[in-house]
Amino acid sequence: MTNHLKGFFTSIGLVSFLMMGFQNCGEQPIAENIITNEDGLVQIVDQWGSEKVSFFEKTKSVDYDSTDVDLQGFCHRDNVGESLRWAVVEDDALEIIAQGVVQCERAGFQMKISSLDILDCRRQYEVYIESSEGDEDMMLLHKNCN
Repeated sequence: MTNHLKGFFTSIGLVSFLMMGFQNCGEQPIAENIITNEDGLVQIVDQWGSEKVSFFEKTKSVDYDSTDVDLQGFCHRDNVGESLRWAVVEDDALEIIAQGVVQCERAGFQMKISSLDILDCRRQYEVYIESSEGDEDMMLLHKNCN
């Protein structure tokens, strides 16, 4: 071996030896005050915005053969247990296609819209969600027939 290669391997060995002191191979201490969620469900911890109610998505496309769709969103944690009204409205005619009520739970809501077979592929629909205080959000829904 040449002196250059010996020096190179010596340097690598020395650096490796020195870095072993910085390895963290020991057992990690367990936090004594871990907050646990007894039911195992995920909850929204922080309010991300000032909206009292908001859909996760602003546009949703469903397949032609879909019979229902689940939509989710945020609701303010102060409104947990509150009933939220929702409605699906035809974009042009302002005709209510479907409507219902969901609960604000764990700072979120989930709603299922059934009977999607009545939706026309050539039209766009607006889905509204409204709190009892009048706060609302809207998203667009359309059926993909391609």
